[in-house]
Amino acid sequence: MKIKNWDKFQHFKHKSDMKWFKCYGRDLLNDPDFMKLDDIKQATLFKLWCLASESNGVLPNAYDIAFRLRKPIAFIEKMLLELDTWFIKNEIIQELYTDYIGDKIRLDKNIKTIVRFDEFWNLYPNVRKNNKKGCLEKWKNKNLDLIADKVIGYVKMMKETKQWKEGFVPAPMTLINQERWEDGITQIKRAWEGGI
Repeated sequence: MKIKNWDKFQHFKHKSDMKWFKCYGRDLLNDPDFMKLDDIKQATLFKLWCLASESNGVLPNAYDIAFRLRKPIAFIEKMLLELDTWFIKNEIIQELYTDYIGDKIRLDKNIKTIVRFDEFWNLYPNVRKNNKKGCLEKWKNKNLDLIADKVIGYVKMMKETKQWKEGFVPAPMTLINQERWEDGITQIKRAWEGGI
């Protein structure tokens, strides 16, 4: 089982070792389904969210839940049945998101990170290396941390090419704006090369 709409709770998407999730009081206090639950069910549901945060929204089996929450298995089985509208089966996760597109847009706005930008900047050749602040902002806006390995890998490969070694290096902002890592390695041909 997985917690329904887990992406709304996800707080540290790119840090698998973090066991945190977000839960806004206003959202819960204005949720009629949550407020209809008695105190025991509300507390149990919140503890289940805590457990689910350890594995990207997926709950362990009932015996493990009973052990972790220090409750009898009969109590856990009863709670899982009574709270089943808060869970979904793994095979239909996407279909049951109540506002999947809206949640994804909100999540995308929140997870834009700049953790890998310094690695990119420090690796970049000093030729035409300028506008660090602008590049940082562009990196964040394009959410390049999600594909940082590809971008940084491209810069590493291009640093070894004759073109970049001879100083034909684009400014980092140009590389980011034009997404040159999508083109692969390119070589400049000069007029005198390959002539008759």
